[in-house]
Amino acid sequence: MAEREFIVTYRLIAASADDAARVSREIALEQTVELPEGAFSAAIEANVVPCRRRLEPVGDGFELDLAFDEALIAGEPTQLLNLLFGNISLKRGIRIQRVEPSSIFAKMFPGPAYGVSGWRDLCQVRRRRPLLCTALKPVGLKAQELADLCRKMAEGDADLVKDDHGLTDQSSAPFRERVRRCQNAVSGFRTRYVPNITASPAETLRRLEFAVDHGCRAVMVSPLLCGIDTLIDVARTGRVAILAHPALSGAYFSADHGIAPEVLLGDIVRRCGADGVIYPEAGGRFPLTEEDCSRLRDSLREEKQDVKPSMPVPGGGLRINGVQDRIDANGPDTIYLVGGSLHDDNDVARSTRGVMEALRASA
Repeated sequence: MAEREFIVTYRLIAASADDAARVSREIALEQTVELPEGAFSAAIEANVVPCRRRLEPVGDGFELDLAFDEALIAGEPTQLLNLLFGNISLKRGIRIQRVEPSSIFAKMFPGPAYGVSGWRDLCQVRRRRPLLCTALKPVGLKAQELADLCRKMAEGDADLVKDDHGLTDQSSAPFRERVRRCQNAVSGFRTRYVPNITASPAETLRRLEFAVDHGCRAVMVSPLLCGIDTLIDVARTGRVAILAHPALSGAYFSADHGIAPEVLLGDIVRRCGADGVIYPEAGGRFPLTEEDCSRLRDSLREEKQDVKPSMPVPGGGLRINGVQDRIDANGPDTIYLVGGSLHDDNDVARSTRGVMEALRASA
């Protein structure tokens, strides 16, 4: 691979090799020149249109490798997403399987500032055991009610207590009041409160400043809602550990179309600065498979020269008794997100403590 190239592997659903070749050319043109054959010069063909490096049958489809010139990104992460899957996302039967980066990726993306070891330092967990993150819910509770819940989870010794991703700046629990009350609720405990700061780009940064000024050391951002550049801006400050929430990502996760979870969440969102990435655990209420989750975990933890490993954060309906069943599969470098099931017996502190006991026993 040339130094200025990066390779994108697409899975194509095509009836024949000829059909796959036609689709591969459509992708190359649609994602760059957006013109029909013969409407651009040989120089544009050579310098702009990506070269096809491989097209071969794999399983019940085909795999295509296209080599893009990194100059087309112009150093802009949003343009990378546009180049990978912009117009072509409107066609069907095309899925991004892998992205082999070029050297420019390290300059474009900050990567995690904290990563796996940073979470352990932040939560004061020296033993190599999984961490527990709980969630404040439901939307509609008043700020003081959420703070009371936060305190109960801290009494149960949760490592992290995060806002539900639906908590923003509702009148029932305005952002600034909620942050003040919840951060005060964990004062004196080891537990870290993680506010959701997702908003418009400018407001996200304002909420970051407010959270940091009030003692928060970690925040949650939904990058597909506020934009990956917003996540990058938060990460570049280096002031907080970041949990990335996967809201909207399911629109990409068809088996035959979209972007593979390990690429979108495990590589791109990680490179944008997520220290931990939330995703739905296999067997929960969302349809990611065991194979999906395994590839995603591996992608988040993969040792790369230019980017720290991130913590996998499985959740999405994970129940209290399901955590212990998943410890061997997920390994110790995991943050378990357990939310609704902590409320089952109406004693949140006791439920939280029970999960923590299981995680400590696994070390």
